[in-house]
Amino acid sequence: MGHCLCAVKLESLKDMTNGILGKWAVRCSVTALLLTLAHSLPAIAQTTFGTGTFQGIIDSDSDNDEGFGFIRLTLNKTGTFTMAFNVGVNAVGHHYYVKVGKFDSSGHWSISGTAPDPGSYNTRYELPINMSLQLDSIDNPTRITGELDDYTHSSHIEIERIFVASRGNLSPHAGSYTFLFAGTHQPDPDGTGWGRAIVSPYGYIYAYGVTPDGRPFAQGANVTVYDRWPVFTKMAGVVNGIFSGWLNFDDRSDSDFTSQLTWIGPEEPGPNHAFVPQFVTTINVVGSRWVYTPHMTALQLNSVTNNIHLTFTDGGLENQIDRNLTLNQFNRVIFAPHQLGDSMYVLPTIGLFGGTFKHTDGRIYLFRGAILQKQNYGGGQFVTIDHNSGSVNFNPN
Repeated sequence: MGHCLCAVKLESLKDMTNGILGKWAVRCSVTALLLTLAHSLPAIAQTTFGTGTFQGIIDSDSDNDEGFGFIRLTLNKTGTFTMAFNVGVNAVGHHYYVKVGKFDSSGHWSISGTAPDPGSYNTRYELPINMSLQLDSIDNPTRITGELDDYTHSSHIEIERIFVASRGNLSPHAGSYTFLFAGTHQPDPDGTGWGRAIVSPYGYIYAYGVTPDGRPFAQGANVTVYDRWPVFTKMAGVVNGIFSGWLNFDDRSDSDFTSQLTWIGPEEPGPNHAFVPQFVTTINVVGSRWVYTPHMTALQLNSVTNNIHLTFTDGGLENQIDRNLTLNQFNRVIFAPHQLGDSMYVLPTIGLFGGTFKHTDGRIYLFRGAILQKQNYGGGQFVTIDHNSGSVNFNPN
């Protein structure tokens, strides 16, 4: 009897053991399957993106500043991004946006919406309804392109990764620059626009200047990995116009950056409650690095006296004004003979100049400009009481 009971217990124990082992075997098989799937899923569902910060411009083929703007985007390794951008500059309507999104495994992202009701006319980017972006690479993106529209305006998007400095790898473009520009065809405003740009060792750009017709502007941006400067800036005031485009840094014998920019002039009321620009044109921009050398004149001169020539043109002048002056070793300008209204200063540390002169209308006006060091000449503008703009040129004799 005792032996039978032991046999039964042993048999029951054996069955229990087999059951437990069977369950463990099943659990181990399931665990192995899950581990296999876990190792295979990242390759399918997760894509690692190259990270970075990008800056660029929004531009349009239209003549309306509502199709132009500036855009910044920060990309994470999961493909998620945050971007901030503006379109247009007028006080009417909404212009500044912040959006988040995620690129798919092909580097594409888009949103879309329905068209406005028939008969409605949207004169402003009240909402970017349709927008798309495309990376040029997944693991090492350097450029993003795209489109934007609200069923009234349509724009192109171009963004580039900004240069990231490190110890021993500072921006090769660091330094101070001066630049000049003018409209390319009539009836563009007369005068020569001028400006100054400062590039930090970390690739940050701060620029300021004045348009040919006397409107001040300023902008901050970053040099991109393609040695370019994304330009979008509005003139001081609400409806005074914009510049937009890309400037290319290139150390040459006659310049350090050049390009053409779009210049949309001041706006005025137009049809359908919209604003229309007074003019739309392109400007040729040329810039030169400015290196200050103590005890040296701002221009390379050929003589000690009567060594510079100052010229005023356009701006309602009855005739061109020409003056021969002397720039001495202290960068002081000497007028001989001195006439009513004559004054001029040169700032050799930053490459700018200015002064006053007597116009043929009998009034005394201010003039200002910048000197291009590689080209060895200066240019600038003046604006009369009647809002006529003219050019001033500053050259060695």
